Amino acid sequence: MIRKILLSIASAAIFSPGLNSQEPIKYQLPPEEIIRIVDAPVTPVVSVSPDKTNILVVRKPPIITISELSEVELRLAGLRINPATGGRSRQTFNKGFILMNIDGSNVRQIS
Repeated sequence: MIRKILLSIASAAIFSPGLNSQEPIKYQLPPEEIIRIVDAPVTPVVSVSPDKTNILVVRKPPIITISELSEVELRLAGLRINPATGGRSRQTFNKGFILMNIDGSNVRQIS
């Protein structure tokens, strides 16, 4: 008796048309506001000189790309090494420097 009930429940679940009616979800882009937030330039790092007359503005690159994130890497003693360069993978660099007086005058680009 229990076997017949379980068999009927299982067959109803398998052959029910409502269970297979959902279409596969395709890749969707987020709203435009989210895209602008993610693609926004990174806030620069500002360092003031000890005598408080000059500032150094360090520009950072944008977030790491999927292609950089998916590169092959070797893992050794907690380090992630890029075999193509022999250096650390996922390493970030500075994009440029701006040196200026604290009042905003005498702006010098350093690259």
